[in-house]
Amino acid sequence: MSTQITNQDSAQTNAAPRGMVPVREGEPRYFRPDDAAAKADLARRISSSQQIARMREPFLLNSQQLAERRLMGSDVIDSEAGKSFRSLRARVFEHTEGRGVIMVTSVVPSGGASFVAANLATAIALEESSTALVVDCNRQKMSGQQTFSWPDVQETPVGLAAYIRSEKVSTEDIIRPTGIPRLRRIAMGDSRGISGECFSTVRMRGLIQELSNRYTDRYIILDAPSPVATGDVGVLAEFCDWVILVVPYGGGTSQQINEAAAIVGPNRVLGCVFNHCPRWPAAPV
Repeated sequence: MSTQITNQDSAQTNAAPRGMVPVREGEPRYFRPDDAAAKADLARRISSSQQIARMREPFLLNSQQLAERRLMGSDVIDSEAGKSFRSLRARVFEHTEGRGVIMVTSVVPSGGASFVAANLATAIALEESSTALVVDCNRQKMSGQQTFSWPDVQETPVGLAAYIRSEKVSTEDIIRPTGIPRLRRIAMGDSRGISGECFSTVRMRGLIQELSNRYTDRYIILDAPSPVATGDVGVLAEFCDWVILVVPYGGGTSQQINEAAAIVGPNRVLGCVFNHCPRWPAAPV
């Protein structure tokens, strides 16, 4: 299997103008070293990097465990799939200011949005100056439907549903390590009795804001259901800076892509990821 990225507009690589330096690798944004605002921004990033470096990891997954869960590790970052997710990461960095809320949704059910969300977050976390948090926002997904798994997939962890139900559940109660440095996760948990209206509550909005502000270089990745399956996506899109649409190879039409874009808002669509693309044999030499 392979994953290909397509963007709304072509990314361009520009050389740094004379006397200017890049703000971040992979981003076509530059500043003059004597720019006061840029210096303040650089100081903020350094402080954030120091905070991130102090994040404690209670356990780490090895290469075999990552592969079993279809999660990307640093040893496969140069593979075909790894390069695709690095390209997607660069796209995200290019259109954000060091942090943001990104929703990943498939134009059809079971199109691979969870796989893309998890590995995009992993690619971001592999950048030592960034941290990522995946929030499972799919009320209808059962663990057995996943094509990959997080370390606690066999458990029913206290998650987003419990947080929305009860003010006694704190943010610290639902954020869990993943076994990947600088990457955290919030599971959905037991979603029985939770309706789509839960995503429009003040408590949910406050959670997204709190998570975004915890680290200045944090990316929140919302793992969302397909807009075909539920109306939750339109509500969740309101929290997002950008949306990535996942299109399974041979499983999505241009009409379905356009309909999904209309639901989340065309101006929010960062691009499409074509998942499960076949690997074509190399041409004979």
